[in-house]
Amino acid sequence: MAIETSPHPTTRVFTPALSGRAKLVIGVAVLAGVGLLAWLLLREAGAEQRLEQWDVYGQLRGENEWEELFFEGEAPLYQAARDRYVRQLEAFAASLQKEAAEDALEPQTRWRIVKTEGESLLSMKDVLDVAQRLPHTENAIRQLKTIMERFPSFPTNWEKSFAPEGFGSTTRRMIDWFSRNAEWEKEHLPRELAPDTSVTVVFRTDRGDMHTGLYPKDGPNVTARFVAAVQAGAYDGTGFVERVEDTFGGETKSLAVRAGDARAHDPKPYDTSDALRYARADEIEGFLPDENRNRVLHARGVVTTWHPPADEYDHPQQVLFVARASPGLNYTHTPIGKLLDEASLATLDAIQGGKLWRDDPVVSRDSGELRALLDLYQAPARIVKA
Repeated sequence: MAIETSPHPTTRVFTPALSGRAKLVIGVAVLAGVGLLAWLLLREAGAEQRLEQWDVYGQLRGENEWEELFFEGEAPLYQAARDRYVRQLEAFAASLQKEAAEDALEPQTRWRIVKTEGESLLSMKDVLDVAQRLPHTENAIRQLKTIMERFPSFPTNWEKSFAPEGFGSTTRRMIDWFSRNAEWEKEHLPRELAPDTSVTVVFRTDRGDMHTGLYPKDGPNVTARFVAAVQAGAYDGTGFVERVEDTFGGETKSLAVRAGDARAHDPKPYDTSDALRYARADEIEGFLPDENRNRVLHARGVVTTWHPPADEYDHPQQVLFVARASPGLNYTHTPIGKLLDEASLATLDAIQGGKLWRDDPVVSRDSGELRALLDLYQAPARIVKA
């Protein structure tokens, strides 16, 4: 310790002399404190920024994920909205500047892209060009691989927590699904299919004949059961009891007519006394298989199975005659055959444009002389013999 002499003779100041090591320690401590303060400030700013980014993400979802966007898929308007949403999500993911592996916003954003592309593929019922569908598959797989490679701690990558024993992570299984679906679509994407004419079913109606070819190769079981019902006389004497209609843009269009309900033998439109008996018959006989639901388009002239709108199982006997292309029936009903010639289509048009059994309940009433007029002008078309 050195003693320094003050200029004033009566005062002496003792000042400790710091070693080089002490000075280094103090310097490091000061720098560490400044660094810690800066880190805390940056961390707080970063947290605020992430909150703002999550708000942007939530706003994107709120503006785009409205119900019709995902559940009214055949409308081009909704597909355009889905595509726009994907572009917005992609731009937002790029703006996050490669988050750390433990952060969740970027992989969550990319997961929404995957979900939206999947919804597109499942909803594009009327888009049957593989080249138009493939970009959605490729983008989904690209996003999934980014999640798997850059964000291993994201929950969809966890092998054990969410995946059953022996299965890979959700990310891997989704990649597999998109890949397999693309391969399936290359071979089996629904298309207009010419029927086999080796066996022809003729529906002889009081409006004319309808000659029908079948799809025995694509739907052997459903076709065999249909032929058996025809041979058993199940359609003889039944009427065309209901129109299947669709309303879009304020215009209602008749798409198909339904026939084959055995209750139409005695036309009482609102009589439900036999409903239980026929319900039991459905239960006992079982339902038609859905072999070629995903193979044949519901084009004009197709004869397909019928089931109530709230039911996904095909009725064992009743069928629809499709008067105009009906994408809404694709994937949900099972085509059996198709009308073979223009004369048959003209008969279908006459039936579809006329009065049906359900349209006018007075058809079944005994109205004397008026009954003859009703039968002539208002009675529904009937299947005389199939």
